[in-house]
Amino acid sequence: MHDLFLSAEAKYRRAIDHFDLLDSELTAHGRDHIQGAIKSVSLDGTKWTWHLALGEPANLDRWGAIIGECLFDLRSSLDNALYGLAIKASNANPPPGERELQFPIADEPSDFRKQRWHLADLRNTPYEAGIKLLQPYKRPHPPYRPMLSYLRDFNDRDKHRVYHVLAGGMEGGDVRWDEIIPSDAVLIEHDWAAIIPLEDGAQLCSLTFDRQVFNVNMASRQNIYACFEIKLADGTDWLTPCDNLLNLLRAEVRWCLDEMVKL
Repeated sequence: MHDLFLSAEAKYRRAIDHFDLLDSELTAHGRDHIQGAIKSVSLDGTKWTWHLALGEPANLDRWGAIIGECLFDLRSSLDNALYGLAIKASNANPPPGERELQFPIADEPSDFRKQRWHLADLRNTPYEAGIKLLQPYKRPHPPYRPMLSYLRDFNDRDKHRVYHVLAGGMEGGDVRWDEIIPSDAVLIEHDWAAIIPLEDGAQLCSLTFDRQVFNVNMASRQNIYACFEIKLADGTDWLTPCDNLLNLLRAEVRWCLDEMVKL
C-alpha cells in the first residue's frame, strides 16, 4: 500500500473491526440470552404456535451505533483515497482544493457531472476517468442496487439513526409430534418466520393441522441478525441481514480502493 493511501486503508480496517465487533456481540447475545421458544395451542388443538423467549433485553442502541460507525468508516476510506490521489497528482500536501475533495457517488452520469466539483484539481485528468469507472451506474449488482448507492444513502441519513436489529427465526428447526396423532393427520398450513423483531414474545412459527393433535414439540435454534431495510434494484422493499449486505459493501469498497491505488 502506497504511503498516500495509508489513511484510507486505516479507515477501511477500522470498518472491519466494527463489523467483527458487531458479529461477536450478536453471537454472544444469541448464545447467552435467548432462552428459546414458548409454545401455545389453540382451544381446538389444531394450531400450535411458538414465540421467542428472551432472557435479557438486547442492546439495540449500541448495535445500531456500531453499524453506523462501520458504514461511516467505509465511506471515509473512499474520501481518504481520493485525497491521496490529489496529493499524488499535485505533488503537494495539502493538495489544491483540499476542502472540496470528496469521493463522488453518482447513480447516473448526470449526477456525476453535478458532483465533479468534489474532484477539485483532479477534474479533466486521467484520475477523473478512473473515478468514473467506480461509479454506481458502472457497477450494477442485481437484484440489489449498486453497492456504493447503499453506502451513500446509509451515510446520508441521520447519523444517530439506530438500525433495525432483528432475530433470526428458524434455522434448521426440527419439528416433531407424538405418535398418537392419527396417521392421516395433515399439516395444512405453516408459517416460519425467517426474520422477526428482537422482542420478547415475537412469533417464531405456527403449525396448523386439519384436526386436533397432541403434544406437538419443536426443537429450534435462533440466531440474532442485525437487519437493514433496503430497496432492491426493481424498487421492491426488502429486509436483509446486515452481515450479508456489509460483506458486499466492504468487498465493493475494497475493490474501489485497490483500483484507485492503480491510477
